[in-house]
Amino acid sequence: MSVETWDAKDPDEQLDYRVDWSADLNTGDVITNSTFELVTAAGVSIVVQGFTDTDATCLIAGGTSGLTAVIKNTVMTAANIILETVILLPIVSNEVSYASPTGYIMPTPGNLKARFAPVFNSVDPGRLQIALTNAARQVDNTWTEGDYAEAIMQLAAHFLTREGVGTSAAAQFWANGGVVKREKGADHEIEIAVNSAITGGGSGSDPFASTPYGQEFIAIRRRNFSGVTVAAGSGCGYSYAATDWPFAYPPPWICQ
Repeated sequence: MSVETWDAKDPDEQLDYRVDWSADLNTGDVITNSTFELVTAAGVSIVVQGFTDTDATCLIAGGTSGLTAVIKNTVMTAANIILETVILLPIVSNEVSYASPTGYIMPTPGNLKARFAPVFNSVDPGRLQIALTNAARQVDNTWTEGDYAEAIMQLAAHFLTREGVGTSAAAQFWANGGVVKREKGADHEIEIAVNSAITGGGSGSDPFASTPYGQEFIAIRRRNFSGVTVAAGSGCGYSYAATDWPFAYPPPWICQ
């Protein structure tokens, strides 16, 4: 008995499937009967089934996302030969959750796609997860719950865009290496000009100012951490460097 795997179906889809028996039939022999049986239903149902001289066919509906239906097809031929095969049918939902996580819950690649659709729709989820994981290193539970997931997604989108990933104009700008503003001899120093019409108007030394997503991240960060705090007294002595993590927050204390 052979085993084959059909393309995955969404639970909301109703699709035609077929088993091609032509390579297994003797010359001149044809199918005279076909039966599809649900071995493991996984929420699917067989709506209609039939056959031609060489193919067994069925129409399948339903399914439970994350499960795999196991279906057995048995055919009989005019020469009284019985052939059987087992089919694996993965059930995978194509739906993307448009609800951003609430509280201190890490957003998923699906959340990221939905938040910025259709910019990252065709990007591999694994690559989106890497960007989200890197962004989460700079956003923790010192941020307000309402801004936590949004800050991570904006920062992840910034990282992806700077890598030229996605369909936005800013991503295309960075994919092409930006625009060379100035070159300097000998050591060949190159300065990239930021196109404010594309990247969101960012300027200055903030490392996130060069994409619209980074600009939004800066705004959220400012809302959560309100800049330099001055405290009276002596002996505090804390100051921050540009390399501090997270970048310039929690707010540095300058003591007088």
